[in-house]
Amino acid sequence: MMNFFRKHVRVIFIITIVAFVGVIVLGAVVNFSGSNDYAVKVNGKKIPLRLYMFVYENAVESYQKMYERYLSDKEKQEIKSNILQVLVQDEIFFQQSKFYCLSVTDEELRLDLQNSLQFKENGVFSHTKYITFLKTLGMSPKEYELLRKKQIAGVKLKMLLASSIKLWNYEVESLNIKTTREDLFSAKINMILNEWYQQEVKNSKIVSNDLIFK
Repeated sequence: MMNFFRKHVRVIFIITIVAFVGVIVLGAVVNFSGSNDYAVKVNGKKIPLRLYMFVYENAVESYQKMYERYLSDKEKQEIKSNILQVLVQDEIFFQQSKFYCLSVTDEELRLDLQNSLQFKENGVFSHTKYITFLKTLGMSPKEYELLRKKQIAGVKLKMLLASSIKLWNYEVESLNIKTTREDLFSAKINMILNEWYQQEVKNSKIVSNDLIFK
């Protein structure tokens, strides 16, 4: 499921380069290739293998620290599949954001980077931490900033779609003591956006690199 949080009446989805969430992908057309320069292609657009490996290695390290043990091969395979699905989700939402004529300005990107906790030192953006992070990832500033623009554009699309969803009176009247209006609204948004996303997946050509599962 796509994860989200609500602040007041706005719905904002969190998708970052190191995000790790499970996404149910239905009806995907998945093929395999021996090429080693990409993790997956979505409608012909490549998602770099090095980006996938960076996210995967960080996820494994985080889980092993959390559980204080090494993960099994089965658990690692599940992480690989989930990360692949997250990266596919990012790309599909970005591609659809262009259909809706959504874009991200340089100023929006600058604010995003400056407000990123991973780049801050003593509460202030640190250029040194930013460059160190990019070296770890193996990406140039131009490559990473293009990636962030794509992710932000995807978030904008989710917010746009979510803003069109309303609660009807009969839905509010069906509330019980254990369910708040906010919970009901969140659940409806989550359900509708997942249905929308699953349909886009069915209409997309998704080609995965089999090397990542070895």
